[in-house]
Amino acid sequence: MTEAMKITLSTQPADARWGDKATYSINNDGITLHLNGKDDSGLIQRAARKIDGLGIKHVQLTGAGWDVERSWAFWQGYKGPKGSRKVEWPDLDDEKQKELDNRLAIIDWVRDTINAPAEELGPEQLAQRAVDLLCSVACDHVSYRITKGEDLREQNYMGLHTVGRGSDRAPVLLALDYNPTGDKDAPVYACLVGKGITFDSGGYSIKQSAFMDSMKSDMGGAATVTGALAFAITRGLNKRVKAVPVLRG
Repeated sequence: MTEAMKITLSTQPADARWGDKATYSINNDGITLHLNGKDDSGLIQRAARKIDGLGIKHVQLTGAGWDVERSWAFWQGYKGPKGSRKVEWPDLDDEKQKELDNRLAIIDWVRDTINAPAEELGPEQLAQRAVDLLCSVACDHVSYRITKGEDLREQNYMGLHTVGRGSDRAPVLLALDYNPTGDKDAPVYACLVGKGITFDSGGYSIKQSAFMDSMKSDMGGAATVTGALAFAITRGLNKRVKAVPVLRG
């Protein structure tokens, strides 16, 4: 394994040879990000994207100044849809480390789910992934119901059934219920709804071929609301919330 590239922070501008607006500079010790005090999180994210563009796949965030928000900003820019990346994180106290770990796990789940190719992720697979994520953060308080295929028609979900039956993969309606109160009659504080088209079979005949490359992201709504609920739970959500990812192939 290659040695990690050290990434440090500085409030001093880069050497003039790097240009007046340089966000980072490279030296014998590694890479320095030059903060300007205006939009440090945005600067870190943009610099991290450039570092990833250099082909550097193993970094260590070291030195003073790294906290949860700055570490999070770095990962948002550094992680890409292809290939693996390794980050050695700065030392944080237990509470802050848990916060960072939760963010990383959930946002990576959302990103990886959205980027998954359609042949690997049909409606049923997406539904199960959503259930698995929420059960990993609050299994005791999460219940769910999966309705699919002909059961949708029998329960009068005619729109989803009619459109979804055009695919050889059955459409799915996933109903998630997060209820930490223990009261089955507790009022629902909010309901999150997200579209989850794992492959736009209808658009296939009317859209240009190049445009279809990005249509795997058409299920981003379902992934996002699932991730949002999971993240809210890790942040201490104590109200009943339902989520309905509507899924079809």
